[in-house]
Amino acid sequence: YERDNTLALCEITINNLMEEGELDERDFLSRVDLLNGMGQNVMVSSFREYYKLVSYFSQFKIKNLRIVIGIPTLLNLLDNKYYTHLKGGLLEAMGKLFPENTKLYVYPTVSSVSIDDPTRGEYLLTSANLPLPEDLDLLYQYLKHARKILDLTGVKQKWLYINSRRVLMMIQNGEPGWEKMVPKYIEKQIKSYKLFGYKSPD
Repeated sequence: YERDNTLALCEITINNLMEEGELDERDFLSRVDLLNGMGQNVMVSSFREYYKLVSYFSQFKIKNLRIVIGIPTLLNLLDNKYYTHLKGGLLEAMGKLFPENTKLYVYPTVSSVSIDDPTRGEYLLTSANLPLPEDLDLLYQYLKHARKILDLTGVKQKWLYINSRRVLMMIQNGEPGWEKMVPKYIEKQIKSYKLFGYKSPD
């Protein structure tokens, strides 16, 4: 990795935003504007599956393609039900997802209940201790052993408690405290332009 020859993109797919109904254009463009305002490059796509995203990037001469995803997204990515349209199902999808130059980096999350010990309380959920169906175990272990799926390290654990859906609900319901869960720039923009259903307190 070298900063001067690396381009980072935040990909937003329209499909995810339309899952709960009609696309809210203002909401969508606000997300893009906020990311741009923080110096992020944004890619807007209509890809529902990650292997289609990888296929798109394959037309460019990219030495190393790295995709960063969270644990919930990884669990969805490994779910057979999303690949019933492929003859080879999940196996075919994984073949398309992992050409030689591609790896997944997984952002950990905090789980409230341990699979192995329910009395344990909170613990860090990573790609190494992911609860998976037995029929996926060998395929997943192969991908891990081949270093196609890797954990991000050096993550600030205090930020793992922040849930974007919860933050959005707090903004829309006028609950205090969401300001501490977003960067200062984001807070100012949301309040200035009344984004995501924010209403000024009376």
